[in-house]
Amino acid sequence: PGIHMIAPFFITVNKSRIRSEGFTVTVRKKEADTLPAAEVDASIISNEIVGEDDAFLSLKANKGEVYAGEGFSLRLSLFIAKNAPLDMEFYKLDAQLELILKSLRSPTCWEENLGISEIIPRDVLVNNRRFTEYLIYQAIFYPITTQHISIPSVHLQMIYNETDHDPQQGKRSFRSFTSPPVRIRVKPLPEHPLKDQVPVGTFSLHESSSKKDLASGESFRYQFRILGQGNISAIQPPVVPQNSSFDFYQPDVEQIIKRDFSGVGGEKKFDYFIVAKQKGTYSWGNFFHWVYFDPVKSRYDTLRSEEMIRVSGETIRDYREDGYTERPALFSNIDQLDTSRHLPGYQSLAKHIILVILVFMLAAMIWIFNK
Repeated sequence: PGIHMIAPFFITVNKSRIRSEGFTVTVRKKEADTLPAAEVDASIISNEIVGEDDAFLSLKANKGEVYAGEGFSLRLSLFIAKNAPLDMEFYKLDAQLELILKSLRSPTCWEENLGISEIIPRDVLVNNRRFTEYLIYQAIFYPITTQHISIPSVHLQMIYNETDHDPQQGKRSFRSFTSPPVRIRVKPLPEHPLKDQVPVGTFSLHESSSKKDLASGESFRYQFRILGQGNISAIQPPVVPQNSSFDFYQPDVEQIIKRDFSGVGGEKKFDYFIVAKQKGTYSWGNFFHWVYFDPVKSRYDTLRSEEMIRVSGETIRDYREDGYTERPALFSNIDQLDTSRHLPGYQSLAKHIILVILVFMLAAMIWIFNK
C-alpha cells in the first residue's frame, strides 16, 4: 500500500523511441472480509460430488455442443474446501502443466489462450460451501473441422500436508487428483455457398465515412468495423466488387482482441482509401457487405452498410483520337507490365555525354594555348 512513482522511461515502437513522462500509482490496503465469496454455478464444476469432497480437480467446457468454427471455453481448476484439514502445495507445476496441455490441446482446434501467468487463489461458493479455487488453465477453442473433440482425463499431483491432528507433526505425502474426460460434439454448418469461408460468432457493424458528398476525382476514407464475440483473428475483409464508379485500394487493417473467462471478442477495422470517378448516388450496401454464421440464431446473417455516397461532377475521362474514354484506374493492368525489358539509363547516358563534352573542351583549350 502507498503511492508509488513510476519513473520516466523509453520504449521502441516500429524503430521509433517513445518517451513516457512517468506517473504515480496509488495502492490501497485491502479491507479484510469486505468482499463476499464469488458464487460459482455448479454447472461449471466437474461431475464430482462437490459437497462430499474436500478437494477435487475440475475440467469443464462451457458448451457440450458447438458448430464448426464456434468457440467454446475449457477451464481447468483445483478446488479445495476452506474448512478441510488440508495443507497443499503445488509440485513441479511447470513440468506437470506441460504434460497436461498436451492432452488438452486438440489438433482440430484453433486455440486462444488466456495466458494465465500466475495462479491466484480466489474464494468461491459451490453448493453453499466455501472453496478456494486455483485456476490453472483456460483457453477458447475453435473447431476447424466437424470431427468431435474428445479430451481425456488429466492428472495433477500435489504435495499434501495433513494437519488435522498436530500441525507441527503433519504427514507430508503426495496426493493425485484426476479430472473427468470431456467430449464436445461438433455440428457442421448448414449448406451455403460460403459455408467453408464465413466466420462463426455474434457480430455487429460500425461504419464511418470521412465524406458522403463529394465531386468526381475526390478521395475519401471509409471504415468498416466488425465488433463482437468470435474468432477475431480469422475475420477477412468484405469482398468489394470491381466497378467503374470508384477506385478501391487495399484497406489498412487493425484488430483488438479481448480475452476473458466468457470468451474471445473484440473488433477488426478495415480502413479503405477510395477515389470517386463517376457521378451518381450510391447505396454503399451494394459494395460493402459481410456474411457470417450466428450460432445463437443458427442461421447465416449479413452485415450490410447503410451509408449513401453522393458524387457530383462529370465522369473522369481521358481524350484520345477515337473520342473520350474513361480514365483507367491508377495502377490498372500493372500485373501485365513487362518487367523483362531494360529501360535506358538516361541519367548514366547524360553523365557520359557531359564527360565527352568536357574532354573536347579541355582538348580545345590545350590546342589554343599551344598554337
